[in-house]
Amino acid sequence: MPHLLWIMTGIILLSCLATYLLPAGQFATNEAGEIVGTEFQYLGHQTPVSPWDAMMLMGVTPYFAFFTRLVIMNFFLAVAIVMVMRYVKKIQKTPRHP
Repeated sequence: MPHLLWIMTGIILLSCLATYLLPAGQFATNEAGEIVGTEFQYLGHQTPVSPWDAMMLMGVTPYFAFFTRLVIMNFFLAVAIVMVMRYVKKIQKTPRHP
């Protein structure tokens, strides 16, 4: 079973993708500021949210800020480790010349 943090990250990234695919719109409001559910209109422009902005918005509170930065740092650390391991394997395979 995947960790809850990965599930939340996946949902956030899918939501970001939806902002690029679904047309933007808004509901009308009355004088009191309440939403009128029967009146809807599409906006003339898209309002997409980039995945990077969404991940940074997840870090608005100190608790989420810590985990957001932790996930980002772990990703870059994992990429660096994989690159070093591939480089070491490449060196080990090449013959040495005296």
